[in-house]
Amino acid sequence: MLFDEGGQGGGPNYTVYLRRLADNATVRLAEGHALALSPDGRFAVVLNVKDRRRISVVPVDEGPRREISGGIEYHWARFFPDGQHLLVGGNRPGASLGLYLQPISGGKAQPLAPQTYLRSAVISPDGKSIAGNDPQGNVVVLDVAGGVQHPTSAPLNAIVAGWTPDSALLVRDLGIPVHVHRVDLTTGRSTQWREIAPIREVGVQSLNRLFFARDGKASVYSFNRVLGKLYLAQGLK
Repeated sequence: MLFDEGGQGGGPNYTVYLRRLADNATVRLAEGHALALSPDGRFAVVLNVKDRRRISVVPVDEGPRREISGGIEYHWARFFPDGQHLLVGGNRPGASLGLYLQPISGGKAQPLAPQTYLRSAVISPDGKSIAGNDPQGNVVVLDVAGGVQHPTSAPLNAIVAGWTPDSALLVRDLGIPVHVHRVDLTTGRSTQWREIAPIREVGVQSLNRLFFARDGKASVYSFNRVLGKLYLAQGLK
């Protein structure tokens, strides 16, 4: 699991860590924001918080660190299944956000869909489709080849959360607990698939950044919790 920390855990420029779930070890990788972990787990993509025009490909174990400047400002990144390309949300100077294809070997980021931007974008297991929320909040699927956009039968106000190994789409709501629905893109059928919430829901206001493992058997998320204390004052006059 790749993540970053600020404040006391990471400093003013943030720090990227890798959590090994097999032995619960945590490894410090680099300074910056965590963007993506390669499919083979060997490399992490890190954003320079002082200069969004640069990202780094950092080895998890040993090896050279590579710097990439693709001619855009980077906001987020996802690995394609081939491990050699990134789907990037970014913008050219003075332009609005768009979707770009960035080779991890370097070079310029190429516009994938110049007139389209998707929030919560996730790449299908075969790398041929991208699901996300369009500017109106609708869940749509974009063909990587050709950029054709397709509507889906996802529930109203759903947010894209991932794909299943058999290429069904996973979407979530904003409640606590979070209800995750499985959307069959062939039949259009949407069924509730899972409920997710912290063990202790007291004070939990929202559940953020929900991600699923590629096999769908595990998930990771962060959440906001606000707690208060009740005091009893005696002897007041």
